[in-house]
Amino acid sequence: MSVSELSELSKTLYVPLVGRIYASTHYPAMIADSKVLALESSLPAEAERMRRGQSEYTMLASVARSVNMDRRIRAFLADNPHGAVVNVGCGLETTFWRCDNGSALWFELDLPEVIEVREGLLASSQRHINLPGDMFDYSWIDQVKEYGERPTIVIVSGVFYYFHEDEVVDFINHLAAFHNVRVVFDSTSSIGVKMSQYYVKRMKNSSLMHFSIDDPRAFVDALVEGARLIEHTPYYRDIDTRGVGLGARVSMRISDAFHMVAMNTIQVRQ
Repeated sequence: MSVSELSELSKTLYVPLVGRIYASTHYPAMIADSKVLALESSLPAEAERMRRGQSEYTMLASVARSVNMDRRIRAFLADNPHGAVVNVGCGLETTFWRCDNGSALWFELDLPEVIEVREGLLASSQRHINLPGDMFDYSWIDQVKEYGERPTIVIVSGVFYYFHEDEVVDFINHLAAFHNVRVVFDSTSSIGVKMSQYYVKRMKNSSLMHFSIDDPRAFVDALVEGARLIEHTPYYRDIDTRGVGLGARVSMRISDAFHMVAMNTIQVRQ
């Protein structure tokens, strides 16, 4: 499938990828992603267009998401070495190659058009399975469970923004079908959504953002019984910004100071 055939939402898969290339080249203390650097020469012109449309801050914002997710996945696998990792809206993320412990099961879920692009660049394996499908078609849960019940972490990176709160609540509630599961995702405040729209327009992407969290505890109260909030943490708090340009660092500090973006971990069932 050519890039021109991808939907506008699916084209965003190149945004975090070019961010990781940039950071791995300029700020390896933040992230050192050898897998994505090896992909650079294979990328289409669309990826370069995405890079030109971004500032350093917007590129590093997506990198911060990967760094934050990596940290939480590694902590989960340290406690559950034979657990399962489900990456919802995986795009061209290379988390597996950065965080795999040699014994966990990994599932990459995205729209069929995205999985087709992914399979042309990133090989799957016996423990690393691609799942083409709609995240709201919950048959993917049954597919994961066919591999056996095990502690599961579901990561949703930069995806929920594009849906409405009732859809996000429904998605998280369906995760209770797992015996032991937590979900990790990034969210923005209602003010952050308005700010993000500026960057979306700058990158000439028509995908609108809707979902936000201002009160995380109230959000969790709307979920299935037993769900509990583990964290709602400022997005850039633990990001290594040594050497990063002043403009990007200021933007990160403002974001955290005004609680614009956060990392959320919710234990859905245990």
